[in-house]
Amino acid sequence: ILQRIDLSENQIISVDDLNDLPALKYLNLKANKIEQFNRPFPELPRLHTLNVEGNQVADGKTFEALADIPSLKTFLCTENPLFEEGGDTLKKDLMKYFLPHPEPEDLGKRPVPEMVPFLNWFNEEEITVEDVEEVWNEKKEDEQRRIEEEEARRIEEEERRREEEEKEKEGAEGEGDG
Repeated sequence: ILQRIDLSENQIISVDDLNDLPALKYLNLKANKIEQFNRPFPELPRLHTLNVEGNQVADGKTFEALADIPSLKTFLCTENPLFEEGGDTLKKDLMKYFLPHPEPEDLGKRPVPEMVPFLNWFNEEEITVEDVEEVWNEKKEDEQRRIEEEEARRIEEEERRREEEEKEKEGAEGEGDG
C-alpha cells in the first residue's frame, strides 16, 4: 500500500489525477510548476503532510481546495510567489481558507469554532489556539461587515425607489392640475 510519494522536481502542473491512493499519508510536490489547486482536490483521505514548496502558486484562494483534506496536519508552501508577497500575515490569511464560514448565529456567540481546524503546522510553524481564535474573530468581523454593507445597500435602494415613486406621484398630480 502506497503511503509516501515524492514527486519533487518533475515539472508537474496539476494534481487532478492523483486519485485512488486511499493510504497516501505524505505527498511531496516540491519544486514543480503548480500554479493552482482545483476543486474538488483529489480524494486523499489519509494525507497528513503536503509539501508544495517551490512551485508557482501566487493566489492564496487556490488553497481553498485543500480544505477538502480533513486529515491534513502539515502544509509546507514556502518559495511560492504568494509566500514571497504574503509577509508576516500569510499564515493567518491562509488559515481563513481552512476554517468554516461563520454562520449568522456565530457572529455574537462562539469565540472559536467548536471544530478546531485540522491543520496543525504551516511552514514548520505551529498553529495555536490563539491563531485560530484570532482568525475566527477576523472572519466573524468580515461577515458582520458584509451583512451591514448589504443592509445599507438595501436601505439605500428602498429610499431611492421611494423617492422615485414620490416624484412620479408629484408629476402625475402636476399633470392633473394643468
